[in-house]
Amino acid sequence: MTEEANKENLRENSAEVSNQLKQKTAELEKVIADKGSEIAALKKSESELQEKLSAVSKSLTEAVVSYKARVIQMNPGITEELISGETIEAVETSLEKAIGLISRVKKSVEKEISQTRVPAGAPGRRTADLSALSPREKIQYAIGGKK
Repeated sequence: MTEEANKENLRENSAEVSNQLKQKTAELEKVIADKGSEIAALKKSESELQEKLSAVSKSLTEAVVSYKARVIQMNPGITEELISGETIEAVETSLEKAIGLISRVKKSVEKEISQTRVPAGAPGRRTADLSALSPREKIQYAIGGKK
């Protein structure tokens, strides 16, 4: 082979490699464009899901507040400060604790009341002790006068 034939082969090989590069470049650009559209679709889906999550979270918060108000309304013997929580389970737990606390306080008060004896009815009448009075004071007391 001559030098000129080598140059011709080299040109043909260069043209073939150049065509292959152009094909691969076009394929890669298509893949990149497809991936770009997938990324855009995923970002849109993510923002929609974030909006839905925000709406559901707000709805859950409103439901818990409403439930807490209903629990307080249905249990008038329990103060509002004893009922707390950001979830329904937490509100239920605090309600159980509050009911237990009220029960213990009620038992304690009942026990204290049962230990304190108060006689029924009015106390018996007693006569005044006149032994310390002088005769004049005794006479004034008897006629209803003041000392």
